[in-house]
Amino acid sequence: ASEIERLGAGHPLIRTQYLLQALDGHTCLFPPEYRLLLRGSHARVTDPAGPNDEVTYIAGIDVGGGVEVPTDVPQVGDTDPNKHRDSTVVTIAEVSDTSDGGHPITRIVETYWWTGLPLHEQCDRLIHLMRETWRCRRVVVDASGLGTDLASRLSRAIGPTVVEPYVFTVATKSRLTYHLLAHVSSGRMHMWAETGTYPSPEAREFWSQVTSVRPVLRAGNQLGYSAPKARGHDDFVTSLALVSWASRNVPPNPAQALLRTDQPSPVRSFVMPPV
Repeated sequence: ASEIERLGAGHPLIRTQYLLQALDGHTCLFPPEYRLLLRGSHARVTDPAGPNDEVTYIAGIDVGGGVEVPTDVPQVGDTDPNKHRDSTVVTIAEVSDTSDGGHPITRIVETYWWTGLPLHEQCDRLIHLMRETWRCRRVVVDASGLGTDLASRLSRAIGPTVVEPYVFTVATKSRLTYHLLAHVSSGRMHMWAETGTYPSPEAREFWSQVTSVRPVLRAGNQLGYSAPKARGHDDFVTSLALVSWASRNVPPNPAQALLRTDQPSPVRSFVMPPV
């Protein structure tokens, strides 16, 4: 009962292991109650107002690859390469401590979405964004495939104490997925609230993927996720998972460090089921 209360009845592990329900192709990784918790009331921040040592920003970067066109399936009437192209998605979040000393509040304040941009241009933009624009305290970047070289360059330019390369395997994706779901279900991760009549392209794609991505449960309770074949993209969700992972261990900013000279920087993490 305690596990169900902690994770929620919609959690894939609870559904399969406790409630003995099968996951089908229509099951969503984020059930409605999780999506409700994700909806924040804060505004989007497109241009941070200069250096501010009282605000802590972190980032999660999912690096896009090449064009994904199956070679064994005829492509009839499908001539748009961007339909099959992975995008690089950069999620920026503000991290705030809570008065109860528990897990920090993580508010998504900006998203960058690049499709078809050469990797060297991505790297130049990312170095400027992470180091100059947002002055991120922690950056977790996809270091698999094409992301390997980009992550290495970011680490050299910004520093290995800030940049954490994340290599995807079945086991590490499972760890990331469990952490993301625990973070969201804690009610301490929020997406910005749109203020206009029409949602921005980034917000629209974010909620589209959050609503459509499906869980994938493998042997040994290894949990992953994938996008439906009709959509084919989960890059916003992966970037969200990486920024969630970045919130685990955020070095204090200078203003906080002066106030906490006698206390070590806390390691923040969310309790996950054994895998």
